[in-house]
Amino acid sequence: MGDLSVILGATGALGASIVETFAKRGDRVIAVARSRAAVSELAARYPPSAGGGVSGDTADLTSRLAVDDLWQRIDRIGIPRWVVNATGGFRGGKLVDSTPDDYTFMMDLNLGS
Repeated sequence: MGDLSVILGATGALGASIVETFAKRGDRVIAVARSRAAVSELAARYPPSAGGGVSGDTADLTSRLAVDDLWQRIDRIGIPRWVVNATGGFRGGKLVDSTPDDYTFMMDLNLGS
């Protein structure tokens, strides 16, 4: 059985590539993203085989409560050998049009998650 690996931000371009790498080497991967549909679609690409495979979970990584809940669920599965944070994103637009909430969201998403 492969290592238990947790990939945060799993459905983005970088995260999905990392999920693929870990799944192909036989790890048990928990792919985490905000969208249940997107993470389910990603997990379906890598069905369980030889102890590996991908399962999906969801969490808003900008919410401390959601992150705590996520880690409680992961703890019931096991202790991950690998945790990769591929979370990130942006809100487009002109700086002069952005709000303090936009700034806070960007900082929470890219630095706080």
